[in-house]
Amino acid sequence: MAFFKKYLKFNNINIRYCEYLISKDPKIDILMLPGAGDFIEKIEFFSIKLSYENIRVIVIDLPGQGFSSRFAKNNTIRHLDTYNIYYDVIEKISLHEELGFKRPLIFIGHSLGGFLCLSYLFKKELLNSKKTFLYPDKIITIAPMITLNLLNFDKVLIIFISYFLKFFKISYLSFPKIFIYLLIKLKLTHPNTVNNISLSSERWKTNENIKYFGEKEVNRVLQIYKDYPDLDMAGPSWRWTSITIKICEKFLKLELLKKIKIPVLIINAANEKVVNPKGIETIKKHIKINDYVNLKESSHFVFHETNKIQDFMFESILQFIRK
Repeated sequence: MAFFKKYLKFNNINIRYCEYLISKDPKIDILMLPGAGDFIEKIEFFSIKLSYENIRVIVIDLPGQGFSSRFAKNNTIRHLDTYNIYYDVIEKISLHEELGFKRPLIFIGHSLGGFLCLSYLFKKELLNSKKTFLYPDKIITIAPMITLNLLNFDKVLIIFISYFLKFFKISYLSFPKIFIYLLIKLKLTHPNTVNNISLSSERWKTNENIKYFGEKEVNRVLQIYKDYPDLDMAGPSWRWTSITIKICEKFLKLELLKKIKIPVLIINAANEKVVNPKGIETIKKHIKINDYVNLKESSHFVFHETNKIQDFMFESILQFIRK
């Protein structure tokens, strides 16, 4: 077993990624994209398990998080000016590591990563960027972020404020807690929205998470933040949230899901509270070739769930890969 943490630099951006490889002749390449604010170490156990199935796995720290380049003055804030950076990273890493050159290529993404796996296919339509040249053979999307779990009023307000802040070149700022508390008080946003702007390590210390995930798993995650404090992140910037709202809305408005011609495995977290669960129903309805797996007792954070849930998810993924 070998795994190598590497960096690739382009356009003054450093991207950290890791290769997991057990065989000199793997049968499949997998490109794996984590959720917003997550990083390689959080899903390492899962990546290693996949590599033992004679699969070459590449996991990326997405730009703006993990140990990849950050773009806000406050490094704990997740900030990007455009989704083109995400799509450029997918292509640069894939080209550099020759993913899909010698064997089938599969995209796997969780949450934000799940949306990126699907939307990458249509980056030209979404952002008027260069035509896609990378074509995976299959896609696996886990608890995907197809729409943000925000009320319509919140979306309009965030986009308006982001435009205002961009004019003054400060759209990299994050949401002040007093603003979120005010929206909650006025019942204009969901009560759990405040958790999205807290430091990741602080969210894991809540009684709700300790009770749900258990002290052992919570302590494991907190130890990662203790060992690597730079991995700890708060919420997104106004700009990141604004462009995410707009690209998700455009993705659905253009009905791009109907144009996907490759097999897609959709993994749903039944106890979803982070992303809008309506997104899963939209995917199921519009993607022609799909397999659907419902993790009945799982939260959004599938890689921190019980062994039973993770084993079921892993076996479902293997079955789909081997079809």
